[in-house]
Parts: sequence; C-alpha cells; structure tokens
Amino acid sequence: MSTSTPPLTPDVPDEPPAVRPRPSAPVLVVAGVALAVLLGWAALALRGGPEQDPAELERQLAAARAGYSALVHARPVPLRGRSTGVLEDGDALSRDGHFEDVYAYTAADTAAFSFIATSEAFAPDLFVLAPDGRRVAASALLQTGHRAVVTGLRGRGRYRLVVTSRRPGMGGPYELSVERPPPPRTIEPDEEPDEDTLGTLGTPRAGRYEATYAIPVEADEALIVTVAARTFMPRLYVLGPEGDLTPRLNLERRPTDTLRTVAARFVPAWTAPYTLLVSSDERGARGAYTLTVEKMRTVIAIEPGRAFSKNLGERSGFRDNRYLDVYRFGAERGDRIVVELRTRAFEPRIVLRHGEEVLAEGVRRIEREAPASALFEVDVTSAEPNLTGDYTIAVTTTPPTPPAPDTSVVGPPVPVNPEDLPRRLIERLRERAQRELERQRERQRDEREDGE
Repeated sequence: MSTSTPPLTPDVPDEPPAVRPRPSAPVLVVAGVALAVLLGWAALALRGGPEQDPAELERQLAAARAGYSALVHARPVPLRGRSTGVLEDGDALSRDGHFEDVYAYTAADTAAFSFIATSEAFAPDLFVLAPDGRRVAASALLQTGHRAVVTGLRGRGRYRLVVTSRRPGMGGPYELSVERPPPPRTIEPDEEPDEDTLGTLGTPRAGRYEATYAIPVEADEALIVTVAARTFMPRLYVLGPEGDLTPRLNLERRPTDTLRTVAARFVPAWTAPYTLLVSSDERGARGAYTLTVEKMRTVIAIEPGRAFSKNLGERSGFRDNRYLDVYRFGAERGDRIVVELRTRAFEPRIVLRHGEEVLAEGVRRIEREAPASALFEVDVTSAEPNLTGDYTIAVTTTPPTPPAPDTSVVGPPVPVNPEDLPRRLIERLRERAQRELERQRERQRDEREDGE
C-alpha cells in the first residue's frame, strides 16, 4: 500500500500501462549483455576519477537486473509528489530475495528533478527506467544508511522506478518523493560559522529534518566539521567521491546540559566539493545550530629551545578516540633530544618518532640521542579517551660535548703556523717582539756610550 501527496509541479495523469508479454529468454539475455556493456562504459568513464568499489558495481548491476525484471512485469503505482509505502511479504520478490515496489511518474516539463527514497527501517535502493530507455541506479556518491537518490533526471515523459532494499529480505516503512532539491549552501573551510535553524524548511526524511551543505576541499587537506546545538543532539553525514565517509570516521559526540556537539575529522582523497548532511538524533527535532568547517593542523613545526602552548582538541587530529597533536623539529646526529610537557588538564602521553620508528615513549619527559641528522616528530595525546585541555611543550637539542685534549703524551714542540693563530695573539706577539727589539737597541746605545 502507498499514499501520495500533491506533486511539486503539475503532473500529467498516468495512463494504464500497456500489457506486455513476458520477454523470451533470448531477449533477456541480450538486455543483460547490453546492460553489462553500459556499466562497463560507465566504469571506464570514471578512470582518472574515483574508482568504483567492485562490490558497489555489483550492487548496481544486481539492482539493474532486479529493477528491469520488476519494471517489465509489475503494474506501477502512480507517484505524485511524495508517497509512503511498506516493503513487506506479498510484494514482488526478485530472484535474489529483495522486496520490490514499482511506481510511475510523468514529467510535464524539461526541468531537472530527483527521486529520493528514505527509511528508518532499512537501507533503501532505487532503480529508474527513463522514457528514452536509460536505466539509472541510485548514486553511490549520495547514499547513506537511510537514503537512496537518483538525481539529475531531465525530460518529459513517463518514468518507472523500483523501490527496494540493499540487502535481501529487508523491509519496512519508507518514503518516496520526486522533487527539485534546492542547491546546497556552500561553506568554505575557515569561514565564519554558519548559523541556521533545523526544520524551518522542507519536510522530515525518515522522520528527521535535514540541511545540505557543499564544502569545496583540496585533496589531503585535513578538515574538522563541527555541528553544535542547544535543543537537540546533531547528526552529521559526510559524502564525497568515495561515497558515505561517515561509517569510517571517528565521530566525536559531546552532549552536555548546555551544548550538544558532534564533530567529524577527515582527510579528503579528492579535490572536489564534498556534501554535508546535518540532521538530528531525535525524530522531528527543530532548533538553531551552528556549523563550523576548519582546516586541521596535522603537523606543527616547533623550534628547539622555545616552549609552545596549545589546547589539545582545538584543531587537533583524532585517533583511537583520543585527540592528537604532532610536532616536527630537526636535530643533528648525536644531539641529545629532550622533550618535556607540562599540563594539569589531563594525563599526557608523548612519543618521539623518526619516520615510522618509535625512538622513545613517556608521560611528561623523554630523552634520546638523535640516531641521524634528520627531522623528528613528537606525538602528544592523552592517556584516557576524549580528554582535552591546555598544555605546554618544549623540545631541546644539545650537541655532544667534545672530548678533552689528551695531555698524557709529551713530545717535541710542534711548530706553530702564525696564520693559524688568532689576530689578537699575533698582534700581541708582534708588540712583544717590537719591545724586545727596542730594549736591545737601547742596550747597544748604552754600550757605545760607555766605550767612548
């Protein structure tokens, strides 16, 4: 069963679909081969960009096969704007055990539109057959665990689509809509935070309101995305050319009595716009929130001999549920390296590394001789997870003390080259020699006078 709400734009009434005979086996084989060729072309077209996950390609191929079969044999339900339905026993069932509901939508103009399926009960999937015969699977770059999107459709005519699940045998309530989503708002890294209110526009998806943002990023430039609200616990999704990054991220959730925040730290693999979805943990939650996107200081250059103060957690990395700051400095072979850290906010852990080699570990002080003339790094983190606070770090590098001269061996005096002596010493020797020459001349004059 499904119900519909009025369409976003006037819709042409759906005529009853023509009765089609079941395709013969050769026709299905030819269609399958053609579909595989089309998917192969799509994969080749992505060379030089993000590589498709083989499992995702297989999912799209399976969805295409199942969707094609459903579209050929099922009688579609008219879709006008927004509908609700349930995947359950009694629905059409694909060969690999996926429940399927089939819809039809007639586009009255050439404006671009999208189909969006959302569900709290299962991970939905979509497959669309366009009027010109194109078969389009849901985008792997825009899907999350609760939504599937077929975007960028354009052209008049009758579109058929299948709502199914990504895993066999899964079902439950879902929502399906056809709409023209507004372009996402753009927020640049290190710009002023964006302040907005969740729930002022649109209708809930899977029971929750959403706000969409685009962030232009550079590859390998680490970012921190933070959403803070006072009246609800935020939920955050990060989507990019790699797909949904959220399951792979260490999301930091900090609920307090006055402010509730969620933060995601990630390193983009591509120079491209990434998408942020801001939502809520609670169903139907509304309220003001603040979104901040900052560049993360992954490595901090520190000058030996000077103390450096910082807050652990502010623009820090995040690893193993602990905030992480990394410092880099240079030292010469044989230098004595001493790292000291002072803080009252948390119990620290410091690690001295040369490349991937761990040279020393400690709590507040570590000391080690530099094995080579190179750059070294110090990791600063906390002993317990999710701790933050101010600290001061200092690194010193002391050259080795030169050996004392060996005076045990006595030998003939070593000739001294005057050019090797300091200038002032040479001048003093010249002055002494001049005075001795003047005394000799005076004695000679005295001797001549006495003889006369």
